[in-house]
Amino acid sequence: MKKLLPVLLLLSFHTALSAQIGFSGSYTRFVANEWETFLDEQIGDYQDAYFFRHGFQVGADYWLRLKNVRIEFLPEVRYAQQKASPESDYDAGTLQWQSFSFHWNTNVYPLNFFGDCDCPTFSKQDPWLEKGLFLQLTPGVHYLIQSYQSSQSLSIYADEKDWAYSLGLGAGIDFGLSDWITITPYGRITRLWDGNWADFGHLPFFPESASAAAPTTQPYTLWIPEAGIHLSVRWKH
Repeated sequence: MKKLLPVLLLLSFHTALSAQIGFSGSYTRFVANEWETFLDEQIGDYQDAYFFRHGFQVGADYWLRLKNVRIEFLPEVRYAQQKASPESDYDAGTLQWQSFSFHWNTNVYPLNFFGDCDCPTFSKQDPWLEKGLFLQLTPGVHYLIQSYQSSQSLSIYADEKDWAYSLGLGAGIDFGLSDWITITPYGRITRLWDGNWADFGHLPFFPESASAAAPTTQPYTLWIPEAGIHLSVRWKH
């Protein structure tokens, strides 16, 4: 992977036919069963608001494509945030998880792999499904900022920063609104690993006996499903 990525980057820059910038926004969730089980065991009377349920992610990218095949590259920077509001007999407050990340999105159009699509627009009269459906692979690197703020003492706990890595799989479909604008609904699931939040078990809403059993004393992994919309604007022919 490390040897292949620079080759793809160089190749895509030299063979790009046209380029565009894009912006995306998505709704995200966390799937981390061991974290939820830990919260339930330590707090009791577990509620959805105690854990990261509803989050968002925004991104900006630059579009490139290979000349003779429908493989497109969208190097992207993203910001993601999740919040939760746990409470117990010991404390109540706000958990916050933030990610600043870079991703190398690669879109493959299997139904039009050898097509001559004048993408990203749809001025040609090809079948929209054949031309627009793509599968996506997106490796990424993340800078994580994680913390808890007590609503009682206003103190900040477990303020940790760390690096993590991810790999996402997704699918979407392009709809050209004009020769300049394309809108793309998409879905994606991302596996994030190697994150660290060692002081999670020491948070003040847990009993003192909780820290030894905390699931984040070792590097953690997460599944992050998301659904979003991508808007792209073509700016050079």
